Parts: sequence; structure tokens; C-alpha cells
Amino acid sequence: MISIAVLFAGQMSLYSQAKAAYRNLDRVRVDIVVSGPDGRFSYQLSSDSENRARLSVTSPARKGFAATRRIYAVDGAQGIAFDPANQKFVKRTGLKGSLTDRLGFIAGGLEAPVEIHLDADSATKFLESLEAQKGWKQAGNRVTLQKSGQSVSLDFNPRSLISKFEVRTKNASLIWTASYGKFESGSFILPTSAIQVDRLDSPRVSVLNADAASKATLESSIRAYDRLRRVSFESNGITCHYSNGSARQVSRGAEWSYTAGVVTIVDHKNRRVQVKKTSLSNLGSMLASNGMDFEPTLRQLMSGRNVIRRLFTPDLKVKSMGEVVIDGVSCRAIEAKGQGARVSALIRKTDHLAARITFENLNLKGQVLSRSDQVFNYMPFKPENLQIRIPAGYRRD
Repeated sequence: MISIAVLFAGQMSLYSQAKAAYRNLDRVRVDIVVSGPDGRFSYQLSSDSENRARLSVTSPARKGFAATRRIYAVDGAQGIAFDPANQKFVKRTGLKGSLTDRLGFIAGGLEAPVEIHLDADSATKFLESLEAQKGWKQAGNRVTLQKSGQSVSLDFNPRSLISKFEVRTKNASLIWTASYGKFESGSFILPTSAIQVDRLDSPRVSVLNADAASKATLESSIRAYDRLRRVSFESNGITCHYSNGSARQVSRGAEWSYTAGVVTIVDHKNRRVQVKKTSLSNLGSMLASNGMDFEPTLRQLMSGRNVIRRLFTPDLKVKSMGEVVIDGVSCRAIEAKGQGARVSALIRKTDHLAARITFENLNLKGQVLSRSDQVFNYMPFKPENLQIRIPAGYRRD
């Protein structure tokens, strides 16, 4: 989106009334629509105090990105980012600063039309920057400006709040509208089905350059991983169990589990046990500091990243390689090649999960420099597989 950096100098009465209106805006429920070169974005903001706000953001599909909806909420020092489509959320605590700072942090930044409804100083600066330019004409609650090939208009509603802002040039336009509804609480309650992850996966579209068969296979697999709630699999000698943000990993001589912010690490070789509190974002470093592996696919599931979307990036050309049967399971084979790399995968037709993933680094002649191969063997998931049974006599550190 383009930034709003247009200057305004209207009648002092309109400016003063608007400034006072935003200063007195303690509780707000506003729907904002921004239309510009990147498409139509919509925002629904509810704020009931300096400590609580909820923002829903709907972004359009555009080249390289899928249409998305995200909900961001701040309550005191805690912030939530929620993906309704995949029922995944990120939680951050210890947030500091103003409500605008905290909501901006969890949302990755705020657009000006949103920010002016949260902070009176932001609204004042916005209006004062507009006021500085001369040449405005007023008709009722509307002011317009024609200058240097640019037309600007600003409309105020009966409450002296901005209802429409429009900038037009010869080649582009930016319009945002604000409509105010019945006040709603700024609080947000997560659905019981929501899964906590370290971060929300990018809405990037992977399928940009693919034949029809491979595109269908990729899209089915991406959806399957986005919606994956529980799974058990073995890969390269490591057994993994995952369910709704909890996990257990078993390898030769050691195992660990994580649930509800607590990690349990068992070293069978030395008969030692550690139980510690940690966040999802610190889980990987804590395991590494204790000499424990973090199986790559399990790590991506715990982090909220889509395994297939991460591998098949938009710069790769994807093609279908037919069908094969591996361990009695029918799979669709796809391959993608880009500069210096080739990725291939066997996608199970039953559940659209990967049965095998191969990644190759290539030289300029297309010759293989290095190769990694991962085969997945799936087993029925059982809730008890998430639990570690600690043998008697193990020492707790």
C-alpha cells in the first residue's frame, strides 16, 4: 500500500472540531476500507480503553500472496495474533508502550487510518500535516484540493470524524473510508480449537508456475498441512508425535516432550531428567543447549510453518512426475527446479501428506552437489504417545 503523505489546510473550524473529536474518542468501533494500487483492504477496530483493543484485517489476493484474514488483540501487556482459517495463534507477553505501540507490535505495524483512532496524538499530527498546505476549498463538511496534478478530498461526518479520504493522481489513487458502528468490547476470546504456534505462516502463494496436475497436488498438500491437528510419524530413525501445539520426540538414547509451556527432557544414557518452563519461541534453543535434536518437520509444525509451502517457493517451476506406490501407499510425484536447487516430493493420495521429500543442490551445469532425503512412515496417533514415562531411579536436574 502507498503511504498517506498528502498535506491539508482547511478551515480552522473543521480542523479544530476534528482534533477535539479524536481526542475524546475513548471507545470506538470502526470499519475502515482502504483501496489503492495493491487492492482493497478492510479493517475492523474495537477499542474500549487504553489497555484493550481488537483489530481484524482482511487482505486481498495479489501476486505472490493469497487473500488472508488475521485478528490481532491486545489486553494489557499480552498480545494475540490469530489466523481464523487455520485456527492457529501466536501469543506474546510483556508488551510495553502505548496501546498503539502494543497493537502495532503484534500486528506488524498499523496503517494511518487505524492509528488515528487509537491515539489522539497520531490523529493530531495527521490533521496538522494536512492543515499545513494552502489552497483548500470547503463545501459543508467536505474540503478539496487541486494541486500539481493531484486531487485530494476529505469528508467529515456529523461527529467531526473523518469519513472519507481520497487522493487521486494521473496514474494512481488511494481512498479510505471509515464507518462507525455500535460499540463492541475490545476483548477477544480464542476458540477452544485454536493451536498455539511460534509464528503465523506467510500467506505467500506457492503455486505460481506449475502444470495442472502438480498444481492440484500442491494445493491439496498445502491445505492438509495448514489444517493438520495431530500426527505421528517416523523419519530417519526419529519418532515424532504432534497434537495441537504439544509434541513428543523419541530418538536413540533420548526423548523430550512439550506441552502447555513445559518441556521434559529425558537422557536415557545418563539416566537424567529435566523439567523446565519455556516458550515455543525458545524451545529450539533450549533443546540445542541440552544436546537434543529437533526433527525438522516437527519443528516446522510447532513453529506454525507449512512444510510444503516452505519447500515449493514461487521461484520454482513445478511439474508432475506421475504416480508411484511406496510401502503400499499410492503417491503423486512432483518435482520443482530453480536456480541451484531441485526439490521433489511424493505426496500421499490418502491424506495429502509427504511420504518422501528430496532436496538437491545443483551446480551451474545442473549436476548434483549435495542431496538430502527424508522418508516419512506414518502411524495411528494416540494421545498417550505424547506422554513420557520416566523409569524409576532417574535423577532430576
